Amino acid sequence: MRCRKCLLPIEQDAKFCPRCGEKQRKIHLAIVVFIAVISIAFGSFLTFKTAQNLIPLAYEFFNEHQAAFHEEVPENDIHKQSTGEIIKKAQKTVYTIYTEYNQGSGFLYDEAGYVVTNAHVVEGSLNPIVKTYNGIEYEGRLVGYSNEIDVALIYVPQLKGTEPFPQEKERDSEVGIEVAALGTPLGQENTATFGYLTGVNRTFHLPPHQFNNVYQISAPIEPGNSGGPLLSLEDGKIIAINAAKRMDVDHIAFSIPLKQVVPLVDEWLHHPMSKTEISSLFYTEDGHFYYDHFWSVIEDHFFDDGYYLDDEHYHHYWYDEEHWDSYDDSYDDWHDEDYDEYWDKDYDRDIDHDWDSEYDWDVENNWDDTYDQDEEYDWNDAYDWHENDW
Repeated sequence: MRCRKCLLPIEQDAKFCPRCGEKQRKIHLAIVVFIAVISIAFGSFLTFKTAQNLIPLAYEFFNEHQAAFHEEVPENDIHKQSTGEIIKKAQKTVYTIYTEYNQGSGFLYDEAGYVVTNAHVVEGSLNPIVKTYNGIEYEGRLVGYSNEIDVALIYVPQLKGTEPFPQEKERDSEVGIEVAALGTPLGQENTATFGYLTGVNRTFHLPPHQFNNVYQISAPIEPGNSGGPLLSLEDGKIIAINAAKRMDVDHIAFSIPLKQVVPLVDEWLHHPMSKTEISSLFYTEDGHFYYDHFWSVIEDHFFDDGYYLDDEHYHHYWYDEEHWDSYDDSYDDWHDEDYDEYWDKDYDRDIDHDWDSEYDWDVENNWDDTYDQDEEYDWNDAYDWHENDW
C-alpha cells in the first residue's frame, strides 16, 4: 500500500503517512460489493428495456416485407431448362396440318383453341386437319388468311382450354441466339432442327412478292416445317413462324417474327373472315392456286437489307427417340414378316403369262386398226412438216 500524496510505501493498517503525515482512507469491501451489484442491476435493466423496444420494430419490419421473403424465384433463375425439356414441352402444342393438297405444321396461339400456320400450308382448304403430337386428329375451321404476310389462323374447338407455349409477342430477337425450328419436315413428326438467328429486319425477295422485316436463320427448313414455330433456346419462347428456305443454298431460311403477325391475328380472333373472303384469296386471276402458281414460277430469290451474319453455323436434328424407335420396330417387323408376301401378291409377274394376248398387243393388226394409220395418207402435208419451217 502507498501514500496517496507522496506515494511512500506504508503498512496496510497505518492511519497516517510517516513521511508527509497524510491521513489514509480505507475503502471497505462491503461498499465495493454494493456498488458492483447496483451497476450490474442497472445494466441489466437497460438491456431489457432496449430489447423490448427492438422486438416490436423487428416484427413490424417483417410484416412490411414478408411478401419479399415468400416471393417465388423464377424457374429460369432456379434451374435453366435443358434444350430437351424446352423441346418436349413445346411439341405438345405443335401440330401437323393436313389438307387435300398440302402438309405443313402449326402451333397453338391461345387458350381459345386457335392455331397459327402459314397461308400456303392451308391453301385451297377451308377445313384443314390438325393432328396433335400424340396422333389425335381434329377438323379445324379456317377463320383468317393472308397472302401478303403468308399467315393463316385455324379454329379447333377441341383444343379450347389447352395452355399455349410461351410466346414473345412484343420484343425483337437479337442476332446470334440459338434457335430451334419445330414441325414435321418431310413427314417426320416431332422433329426439331437447330441453328442460329443469323439475320434480322431482312427482306426476302420472291419476285414479284417480297417478305419484309423477317428473321434469317441457319436451322434447316424442309417441306413440312412451314407454319411451325421457331423457338429461342435462350429464354424458351416462340419468336417466329417458319416460312421458307432458299433452295439453292443450304442453311438459309426465313421465319416471320411473331410480333409482326400479332395485330392481324388478334383482329381475326375478334372478327373472323368469312368463307367467301378466304376462298377468294386462294386463287389468282387466272384461276390457279396463288401459292402453287407463285412457287412454281420462282427462279430468283434472295435476301437483302437488315443486319446479318455471314458465318456458317452448326445445325442438327432432334426428334422424339421413343416415337421413332417404335416406328422403326414396327417397320422392321413388317419387313421381316410381310415384305415378300406383299410384293408377291401385288406385283406377281408371271413370266409364262400371255400378256400380248390379254392386252391385244398386236403390232401388225391392232395398232393399225385402232389409230387408222393409213400408209397412203400424206402426214407431211397434214402437219406441214417442211424442212424450211424447221
